[in-house]
Amino acid sequence: MAENLNLLLGIGIEAVGLMIVIICCIRHYNKVITRDHEVITELRRRLYNQTAVKERRAHYRIKLDGEKCHVRILDFGEQPLQRLNNQSIDAEMLDLSIGGMKMRCRIDFPVKEKVLVAITFSEEDETPIHVKGIVKRKETKHGRRAINYGIQFTHLSAKKETEIQSYMNKKDLSRKQLVRSSAR
Repeated sequence: MAENLNLLLGIGIEAVGLMIVIICCIRHYNKVITRDHEVITELRRRLYNQTAVKERRAHYRIKLDGEKCHVRILDFGEQPLQRLNNQSIDAEMLDLSIGGMKMRCRIDFPVKEKVLVAITFSEEDETPIHVKGIVKRKETKHGRRAINYGIQFTHLSAKKETEIQSYMNKKDLSRKQLVRSSAR
């Protein structure tokens, strides 16, 4: 009987010890999970903040390799510069989206007021795409003669948006095919 009592007492002590170990493990893993959750939440917050600050554009934009475009200045907006209205210049497209484009040209024209422009560029089959826009910014780089201009398109119809999107898709597709063929 004393042996059974000692056996039961030993089993009870082992069970209590095992329960204490299990409780400690559960508490430890709950702390680890809570800490990991906090780290993940912080990383998500940082990523969101970087992405939100980094990309302010509303539209997907593709880089272009200096495709040619023709720009006609419709209205300089300033009385002394009105004589430059309807002047045409050739430019290179650096990037393009449905909302606008970045172009480069060798003409340094002032951008103080709203400058309205008409831009024409062509599909590969020579189909012209005509859009109007406003010069929103001007970038000059030291040591370079060419100047970059940021253009925001205005009054785009659904048809014009479709034409631009089609142009972008074709350029994107041809670039991807070029990358695939050079990788082989």
